[in-house]
Amino acid sequence: MIVDRIQNTVYKVTLKLSLFLISFLSTVLLSTVYSPADELTAKAAIAIDADTGTVLYAKNPYLKSPPASTAKVMTALLTLEKSDIEKMVKVSTTASAASGSRLKLSKGDKVKTEELLYGLLLKSANDAAVALAESVAGSEPNFVRLMNKKAKELGAKNTHFINASGLPGMGQYTTVTDLSIIMKEALKEPFLAEISRTRVAVIELGNGERKIALRNHNKLLWIYEGAEGGKTGYTISARHCFVGEASRDAKRVIIAILGSKKLWKDATFLFDKGFKILSREEKPRVYFTKEIQRNEKAGTKKRNARIKI
Repeated sequence: MIVDRIQNTVYKVTLKLSLFLISFLSTVLLSTVYSPADELTAKAAIAIDADTGTVLYAKNPYLKSPPASTAKVMTALLTLEKSDIEKMVKVSTTASAASGSRLKLSKGDKVKTEELLYGLLLKSANDAAVALAESVAGSEPNFVRLMNKKAKELGAKNTHFINASGLPGMGQYTTVTDLSIIMKEALKEPFLAEISRTRVAVIELGNGERKIALRNHNKLLWIYEGAEGGKTGYTISARHCFVGEASRDAKRVIIAILGSKKLWKDATFLFDKGFKILSREEKPRVYFTKEIQRNEKAGTKKRNARIKI
């Protein structure tokens, strides 16, 4: 009997200890691995108050990443600032040869700037981007210089463009912070805002001889109440990207996303977060993932090492 009682006591103590250890380890592991930033699949993301520019929620806000076709927001903004939407654009050989998503423009086609802007923002057409760049600045390289100048003027200090389309290449990058700044400025242009929230449109190409139906790549216009417009982007290196705006109860939120695996889930999460914070249901938050923190520390050590030498 004594032996049985001892064994029973040992069993109970062992069980309680095991349960305690499981509970303790689970808590430690969850608090170590999980953070609110992990609710997003994107490498970087931000939500800001569209009226004031105040940051509401952010993950890795200063991480430099490829912009993909979100770069076309700057292309559209500069075009509207420096050209007329009624201007006829003659398509060059260079523009007609643009790769990736395109309107299939032909050399010699004459297309209204207005039509090209719709193709740029709804279809994400790279040939339209080059045609507009050449129309505004004479050549795409000249236009890119204007893009980078404008970025600096707006305070987008961690952005550098190498083309008008957002196609990948060395030295082309932005951050979600900069992207939200650019979008905030772009939406001040009523015509750009109107195009970006257009679901479908029909434009004329090739001197009016051809018509093409366009459908906006921004799925939020169909699935998210209050979505006002935006611009998508995707390349293998950039993954899914997005910048856009939504409104609710007289409040407006702009979000920017870079490097997402589940774009529309991330976008919905960010907009919802933004509106909750504006309504004071939640507090603003900014997060940096551990990988980014490690890289920052490594970079600091390298910079310090160079200084010591």
